[in-house]
Amino acid sequence: MIGNAAKRILRVCTTIVFLVPILSFADSGKFNMTAVLSHSYMTIDNAGTNYTGGWLKGYTVINESTGDLFETGQVYDIRCIVYSHGARDDLELSAPCEWTNANGGKLVTMSSRADSGVSEGQTGDGFMKFLRGSGELEGIEGSCVYTISYLPDSTAVSNLSCEWKRN
Repeated sequence: MIGNAAKRILRVCTTIVFLVPILSFADSGKFNMTAVLSHSYMTIDNAGTNYTGGWLKGYTVINESTGDLFETGQVYDIRCIVYSHGARDDLELSAPCEWTNANGGKLVTMSSRADSGVSEGQTGDGFMKFLRGSGELEGIEGSCVYTISYLPDSTAVSNLSCEWKRN
């Protein structure tokens, strides 16, 4: 009888040992983050059509999170290429970005918004989609909604609210 009880205890312990690591990696979650960015843009006006291009780079910190993958306090380095074109009152802005965490994991995203401007004092709301990840971010899908505000000295601040899942 002691042998059967020991076998059951061993099975339970073995199940826990193998199940706990699997459960500790969530398959989905939500997080909010704030980015502080510097930028440099150039606009060319061609008979009513504006062409804008440049870069945006900086850092973001995760303010709150429901999962271990995007932990509260985690910092990402951000580098983006920003471009738009169209009539002055009907511009669409796009920005492919690369996010890198302290472990070297990378997330490639694509942001878009109606271009409400990229000059000091202007703000805008947009949408960002996760395109591809590497390292611990490989196989991640997700998206964010964001607001961005352009401040003095070629600085911008963005607040993002995101959802993600692992394939």
